[in-house]
Amino acid sequence: MTNVPYVFGVPDDYPAAQEWRVVVRVIALINVCGLRTLEMQDRPLPKPMAGEVRIRVLAVSFNPVDIQLRQGSIPLGEHPGADVLGRDLSGVVDAIGPGVSNIKVGARIYAYVARLGSTGTFAEYVCVPAELLAIAPRCLSAAQAAAVPVAGLTAMLALASPSACDAKSALVTGASGGVGGFALSLCLARGMNVFCAVRRASSVEYLVTHFGVPVQRILDCAGVPGGCDFQTWSDGLETDLALDFVGRPLLDWCCSAVRRGGHVASTVDSPGPDGTNDLFERNATFHAVGAHAASLSTDRRAWAAYSQMLRQWAVWLDTGYAKMPSVEVVGEFSCFTVDRAHSALSAGGHYGKLVMLVTPE
Repeated sequence: MTNVPYVFGVPDDYPAAQEWRVVVRVIALINVCGLRTLEMQDRPLPKPMAGEVRIRVLAVSFNPVDIQLRQGSIPLGEHPGADVLGRDLSGVVDAIGPGVSNIKVGARIYAYVARLGSTGTFAEYVCVPAELLAIAPRCLSAAQAAAVPVAGLTAMLALASPSACDAKSALVTGASGGVGGFALSLCLARGMNVFCAVRRASSVEYLVTHFGVPVQRILDCAGVPGGCDFQTWSDGLETDLALDFVGRPLLDWCCSAVRRGGHVASTVDSPGPDGTNDLFERNATFHAVGAHAASLSTDRRAWAAYSQMLRQWAVWLDTGYAKMPSVEVVGEFSCFTVDRAHSALSAGGHYGKLVMLVTPE
C-alpha cells in the first residue's frame, strides 16, 4: 500500500487491524441546497469480495454520463458507493478476492466498471469484478489506457452489427470526440471510405492531422447541416453506414444519408419523425448503442464481454491496427480537476478524451 493515509485508534492486535484502519480518498457527490456538488471524502479501504480484484487507480477518464449523473438526469442508484462518479480506469491490481485466478497482484490493467464497482472510479482504490478488466495495452501510458474503456467499447459496439461489419463506406458525426475518434479509427482500419461531419471548423484540422482524413471528406456543418444533401456534397457517393455521436438534428441527417438497405447507429439519441421516415423509405436499420447493457444482467457470464472487448482493443492498439484519439490530462486527483473537465465537456471544443491522474505510477 502506498500513498494512503491511516486512521489510528484501532488496536494492533485487533483482527485485520491493518486494513481496518486504512482509509482512501474518493470524490463524492453531495447535495448542497438542492444542488449536487463534489467533495473529497475519506472512505474505508474496500475489500475484494469473491470474484473481485482491488485496483489502485492510476488514471480515470471523463465521460458525458458523469455529467448526466451530476445533473440528476440519470439517477445515481442506491447501492453503496453510487455517489462516486467515474466509469472507467487504468490501474494496478492491489489485491485479489476468492475465486480469481486469471489475474495477478501487480498486473497493470484497464477496466470498464459501469456501476459494478465498490464505488465509481473517482477513487484511489476500487474493487471490481474480474470480468470487467483486462491487461492494459503495452504501448499506452496510464493516462492513455484510462481513455479507452468507455469510449473504445462504445465505438466497438456501434460497429458490431452485421450491417456495420459489411459496410464499405461510413459517415461519422462527432468524429473529433472520444467515442467518435475510436469509431473513426476502426472505420479507417477496416478500409472504409469515410466521411465526417463536424460542428466546428477547428475540428477539420484535427481530423486531417491526427487521423489523415482527406479534407474534402469533411463537412463543417456548424451545428446543423441545414438542407445539405449528402449525395450532392459527396459527389454522388452513397454511404452504407452512418455513425452518430452527436444526436439530433445530425442524427436525422444521417438517416437521410444512408443508401437503401443501409444502417444507422447512435450512442446519443433516437431518430425524430423525419429521420424515422427516411429510414422507412430506405428500408434501413437503426441501432441504439448502449455500452452498459451487459452490465445490467444478473448473470455474471454476460459481464465477460467487457474483458473480451478490452483484450481485443489491446491487440488492436499494440499492433498498430487502430489509432488512439488524442488524450489530454486535465490535472491530478481533485474536485477542481473534475469541475474543470466537466465544464470542458459541457462546452465542447476539446478533442479526443480528457483524463485525470489519480495515484502515481
